[in-house]
Amino acid sequence: MRKYLNITKVTIRGRLYYRARLNFPANDKNVRPRPKDFYALSAREADAKRSQYRERDGWQQKPLDSKITVAELLRDHFIPYEEARARQGDLSATRLEHRRSRLRRYVLEAEWAEDLADTRLERLSIASVEEFFHKLTKRASSAETYNLVRCDLILAFKMAKRHLPRHRTAYFEDVPQLRVVRRAKRVFDVALILGKIWDPRLPLKSRLPVAFEFVMNCRPSEMFALRWADVDMRNHSVKLHAAMVWNKKEKPEDSSYRIREHGKGGEKSDRTLPMPAALTAMLRAVQKDQRSVGPASEFVFCRENGKPYDKDTFDAYWKQIKRDLALPDGPTFYSLKTLGNSWARSQGISGHAQARKMGHTTSRMSDTAYRELLDPELVDAVEIYGTNAAQPRKKAGKTR
Repeated sequence: MRKYLNITKVTIRGRLYYRARLNFPANDKNVRPRPKDFYALSAREADAKRSQYRERDGWQQKPLDSKITVAELLRDHFIPYEEARARQGDLSATRLEHRRSRLRRYVLEAEWAEDLADTRLERLSIASVEEFFHKLTKRASSAETYNLVRCDLILAFKMAKRHLPRHRTAYFEDVPQLRVVRRAKRVFDVALILGKIWDPRLPLKSRLPVAFEFVMNCRPSEMFALRWADVDMRNHSVKLHAAMVWNKKEKPEDSSYRIREHGKGGEKSDRTLPMPAALTAMLRAVQKDQRSVGPASEFVFCRENGKPYDKDTFDAYWKQIKRDLALPDGPTFYSLKTLGNSWARSQGISGHAQARKMGHTTSRMSDTAYRELLDPELVDAVEIYGTNAAQPRKKAGKTR
């Protein structure tokens, strides 16, 4: 058996993985960059990922120097490192684009941020960082954006921690996160949705998208890219491994939608999920209906010309769905994911099971972002006090 160098066995969430470590050479000041790890189910696969990164997709780390500016740290080191992480699937393409856009808008290309951007690392002071965030409070689009920029700079300073005059955490001790006030999402009444999606008197093509999103809780972009080849009718399962994303070009008129392999979280978000028999029957009926009018499209959710829906073309279809099913205005189609997750959690389904359905690595999003208090839960929370009312005590009998 071949022996691979720098590969060890690690256990993550109770499962055994092989970790291949890639070490980088030291720079002129004998400072060695932090290593990069690659995980796989076998030593051979982990070594192949490491070799691919080194030979083709690897980011050739430039030596960091305390004389470079904050702008050079972000532009020449941090952003390329994040791009390499995205190529390897360690960072989603959406998160990379948002992070890169924030740094360019609020640091690299902002005139009011030049004092911080042009400062050398060796001269970086706590006062300059605090002054930057004081200005950012007036220019950030929201408190959430402010907090995300703060997180971006914390990660960038961590990369240059050996070249800063103070410990990296000292620059953010007096730069607190802003409180984000989240409004309650508008969701449909769960009894209404349950009554509509299984009603055979209503149009099937209008019921299927609502039922699929409510039951499977996937991202709409994954639903738009779903092919019939990914649906296993016999075993009542569906494989989610692609997404319909916006392909941004240099010229706006050349931009368009495209199907990208893997979802928002890269390979980690690929999953095969079971389906209830009722949902499988709906899919089988839609496929049969497509074949009755001609060659069936390869996509499950498609327009009359056979092309898949995207975010823009689905908006008009969503209006038709609401008319066919008599759904009220207010909640969006995407709110069905929140409603489905909240309904499942209220019925005792674990957060980890819901996280697996939604393509998340932890149950945090299932517990917070996609969790709303439903009316039946509030009713139960009140009625429970009546069902467990204290019984009057019986008088003790006389003893002889």
